[in-house]
Amino acid sequence: MNTVEERIVDFIAAKQYDAGIQYVKGVLKEHPTDGDSYAWLAAIYGLVIEEVNFSEKLNYVEQLEENILKALKYSPNSKLVRKVNGIRLIKTPNEYGGDSQEGIELLEGLLAEGESEYDLYYHLAVAYTELNQFVKAKEYLANAIQLDPNGPEVNKLKEYIGIVEHEDY
Repeated sequence: MNTVEERIVDFIAAKQYDAGIQYVKGVLKEHPTDGDSYAWLAAIYGLVIEEVNFSEKLNYVEQLEENILKALKYSPNSKLVRKVNGIRLIKTPNEYGGDSQEGIELLEGLLAEGESEYDLYYHLAVAYTELNQFVKAKEYLANAIQLDPNGPEVNKLKEYIGIVEHEDY
């Protein structure tokens, strides 16, 4: 990981999203065609979206979309760009431009290339849960847990899969 990425990860880990946004915007002033920086900016906007009220979400969704499109334009083959785009496609409802199947293909493609990260496995588990494919969801969730047993979202998803899988339809 280079120094720029380390700084961005530090901002994210400390939940200093505004500072992270300003830092990445500064990087982009110097390197306006750096797709990975646009992907980082989109990722930070995605994290902000999870913490703000509904009316604020609309503004940040627009920012996320704008930056992921620039990331895809400048670095379509970047692993980071494909990861952020895959997660975006999984987390965004279909009626708002999401596409779980396309997101799954992107993230599984990264796994096939040798990537092995908690976020990849966790979001694949989420996607397969949404598609009611619980066997696959459990497999990916088990991999996520193996990489980070204390992952913040893991217990909620594990509980949800258990509840939904046993509901009568």
